Formats: sequence, C-alpha cells, structure tokens
Amino acid sequence: MTIGSMEKVEEQYKLALEADPKNVDIHCNYGLFLSETDRAKEAEEQYKLALKADPTHAITHHNYGLLLSKTGRAKEAEEQYKLALKADPEHADIHCNYGVLLYNIGRKEEAEEQYKLALEADPEHAITLYNCRLLWIK
Repeated sequence: MTIGSMEKVEEQYKLALEADPKNVDIHCNYGLFLSETDRAKEAEEQYKLALKADPTHAITHHNYGLLLSKTGRAKEAEEQYKLALKADPEHADIHCNYGVLLYNIGRKEEAEEQYKLALEADPEHAITLYNCRLLWIK
C-alpha cells in the first residue's frame, strides 16, 4: 500500500467515525489499520474507544490482545484474550493466538490446551495445526 493510499484509507476511517463516533466496528478496524502501520499508541486508543462502545466485542479484545502481545505486554494481552474468549468461546483464531502468547511466555501446556480448543472449533485451522506441529516437535 502506498503512502497516498494509506492516507486515503485513514481519511475514510475518520469520516466514518465523524458520521458514527460510537461504531465499535469502525474503531476496531481503524485500530487494526493503525496497528498494522506501526502506530501502536493510536491503535490502542481506537481499541479502547471500541470497547467503551461495546465492552463485550470479542474481535476488539482479540485485536487489542494481539497489539499488547506484539508490544511485549503479555499480562495485559492475556487479559484481553480471556475477555475475547468470554465473549466468543468458540473462536478458533482467538484460541490460537492466545496459545501463541502462552507458548511464547513458556506456558507450553496451557498453549497446547488453547490449540486443542482452537481445533475443536475449527479442525482445519491451518495456523493452529502448524503451531501444534512446532509445539510437539520441541
């Protein structure tokens, strides 16, 4: 994505939020966009605004957990994953990414449990299958 097109995307998010400032999906997606463009502080603010609009929005908790994990805030990330799973206990991506966090902080048995739950939700979840392979090899 070029800088010009990124600016256009961001402008569209801002216009959408002007039209509907409490829209959880717009805040969540804008947060993801900001996170993917290495603007963690701004992304975190969007996730907080999304959760203010809907404290049980699973995808926002999940994306916020990903951001916190990426920025080395494992304890906070774990809290967000747990909230995401409370809102959507059958979501394979959330179980998988929570498993990755647990694996990375040395809690391999708990990681394996999350991977199993991810595969119960989606037996063909490719990333989880790959992560399990890595877990079982070591």
